Amino acid sequence: MTQNRLIVLGNGFDLACGLNSSYSNFFAYRFKKILKENKYEIPDPENDADIFFLTREFYKNNTRNLEKIATNPNLTSWNFWDILFLSQNASDSPLMADSNWCDIESTIKKVVTSVLFNNGEKAYDEEHINDYLVSPMDQLIKSLRLSPNKDQLDIFLLSELNKFEKVFSMY
Repeated sequence: MTQNRLIVLGNGFDLACGLNSSYSNFFAYRFKKILKENKYEIPDPENDADIFFLTREFYKNNTRNLEKIATNPNLTSWNFWDILFLSQNASDSPLMADSNWCDIESTIKKVVTSVLFNNGEKAYDEEHINDYLVSPMDQLIKSLRLSPNKDQLDIFLLSELNKFEKVFSMY
């Protein structure tokens, strides 16, 4: 009797099967919800380019409010990481210049190491950190970095990351 086996190696199997499971697909879904919550009309809700364009417009029109929202631990439908990715999609931040804005793992690592500088690991040269922190969200990261209570900051970032992960897992 012949037995068939399917062996899946590495990432990409879902994409090869035509599933909309890339990070950019997730962000189109997530940003579409944020735009709808804020009464933005999306001409073609199936066109990710339209959604990303409108998201940039939305961010630029709401920058000051978003910074306040991003640091509020009592957010219900949004979280710090949603707003960070909105920011990265909308700006030409040098902090993220060497990575794809929707590369979740790299972005989280850069933010966490930029904010916390744990275990001597630094994302950037301390002397030149201000050269990287120029967008409004970067300035928020800079102010978080200067927080004297790193334990509370650790808890906040992890709590917000858990909220983000929950949304991602529901997608």
